[in-house]
Amino acid sequence: MTGDFRRRFDGAKGSGRERDGRQNGARAPGNGQKLKNEARARKAAGAKFRQEREDFRLSPEEKRLQRQKVGRHKRAARAGQLVSAQAHSKVEEENTDGNVGTTALNRGTEIAEAGVRRAGDAIYGRKFKTGKFTRTAGERVGKEAAGETARTGAKAVQKNFMKKEFQHAAIKKSRAEAANTAGSISKRFVDKAEDLAGKIGEWMTEHLASNPMVLLVLVGILIVALIVGGGASGGNLFFNILGNGTIQSSYTAEDSEIRAVNDRYRQMERDIQKRVGNIRSDYPGYDEYRISESEIGHNSYDLAALLTVLYEDYTETDVGAKLDEIFDQQYELAIYPVTEKRTRTETRTGYHTVHNEDGTTRQEAYAYEVEVEYDYHILNVTLTNTALDQVIDNFGLSDDQMSRYRLLKETFGNKKYLFEDDIYSNPDADSGGKAGEADTGYEPSGEALTDSQFAAMWQEARKYVGRAYVWGGSSPSTGFDCSGYVCWVINHSGVGQIGRTTADGLHQWCDTISTADRQPGDIIFFQGTYDTQGASHVGIYIGDGKMIHCGDPIKVSGVDSGYFKQHFLCYGRIPD
Repeated sequence: MTGDFRRRFDGAKGSGRERDGRQNGARAPGNGQKLKNEARARKAAGAKFRQEREDFRLSPEEKRLQRQKVGRHKRAARAGQLVSAQAHSKVEEENTDGNVGTTALNRGTEIAEAGVRRAGDAIYGRKFKTGKFTRTAGERVGKEAAGETARTGAKAVQKNFMKKEFQHAAIKKSRAEAANTAGSISKRFVDKAEDLAGKIGEWMTEHLASNPMVLLVLVGILIVALIVGGGASGGNLFFNILGNGTIQSSYTAEDSEIRAVNDRYRQMERDIQKRVGNIRSDYPGYDEYRISESEIGHNSYDLAALLTVLYEDYTETDVGAKLDEIFDQQYELAIYPVTEKRTRTETRTGYHTVHNEDGTTRQEAYAYEVEVEYDYHILNVTLTNTALDQVIDNFGLSDDQMSRYRLLKETFGNKKYLFEDDIYSNPDADSGGKAGEADTGYEPSGEALTDSQFAAMWQEARKYVGRAYVWGGSSPSTGFDCSGYVCWVINHSGVGQIGRTTADGLHQWCDTISTADRQPGDIIFFQGTYDTQGASHVGIYIGDGKMIHCGDPIKVSGVDSGYFKQHFLCYGRIPD
């Protein structure tokens, strides 16, 4: 050691002695002792004890107790970490969909837990090193550790998100098939998120109740992990948790495609209606044509709901084959001839001999009747419309898909404006788009009920007020559509026999009358309520500018203003 360095070193020692001497009244160890090794440091500490100063060394018993305490802490931490790891592993196993939102939530929770454990370890270590608990230092270390863990975890989640995005792009062409499981995916995702949220809540209750600052760190880490790590998927996660119902209750195809598909289905219905209308010309020569046809049409919202469940974001090209399948299940046109053996009375001419007075004879003609058996040729034509809603019930949808379909049906896919003018799709179309209840309390005037024919019709018609509209329905057991309801009332009130026909079939059967001549019991016809030729809707006029008809539901409605005035066609009287 050189002289200059020794002088500076000794000077430093002297300064230390002077300060310690003033503060403690005893000779303090010089800085030279601070450079001693650990063994010599312990010896120096022993010297303090001999000078009656406090010895901070632990006795063997204290060391043993400290080791036990540290061991308990580590074992508890490992046990908690194992339980947490098992929970997260279970979520990963059940995340068969590879849902990025679920992955982000799971990763974020793991990150938060790791951060809190590091914070706790730092605080705990600090406590044993200093002999006291320093909150500020521990929280700072915890925040730093949690932040670093969040950044590391966020990168991992971001990388995973990118991989998922690439996979999604690769399978985009098969989205139609994949969409069949959309309902179950959503349900499993919500179940997993709720289950995981429950585990987080239990963990926080057990470990964080005494340290609200760590709870704030946890929340911050979750937000960072989900938004930064998940990117768009992180946003979707929050959206699914808070607003998943909006997606589930909405049509996901473009409005133009939904309308185009619906128009295509209507064209298919027009084609089958045309076939029925051309039966006599296409099948000539029959003695009788027995045509029984249900009203043709469908609920446009129901069709859109079904296709949304099956395809999600569909186009007209995507669903062509499926429309044929649905149509074949909804409509059945049966055409079959029948030949019956019948008898009829025919008048024939016979001849017999007449003897004249002059002795001559002659042949005289006479007429006589005979019963003749002959072939009677009948063409039976039956068009059955199984309500689209019933078709869908039997379509083989899973429970998840059926739940989604019913939700879309209830909400009109959040796009009620698509078919709001269709009285058979939108039950509020005839009330200006405003929901209204069936008028169940209306009674025709006493004067109107003095007519026995109308009284019989009203007595039968009022039984079914409030019943829902059913496409193709023609009886109380199946439900009614508009023409099925009027046909039923006519046939079962004893005022006539029409069988089963459409609104336009009733129009052709009735004798047309003017509005000025209308009276209770007449039939009222409308056109353009949906896309078909001729009369498209029918009701029974009951007086006071009102009718009873099968809208949705069967109800009493005014006819001299609003929707029905705009679509009015004519009145008809039941033939004698």
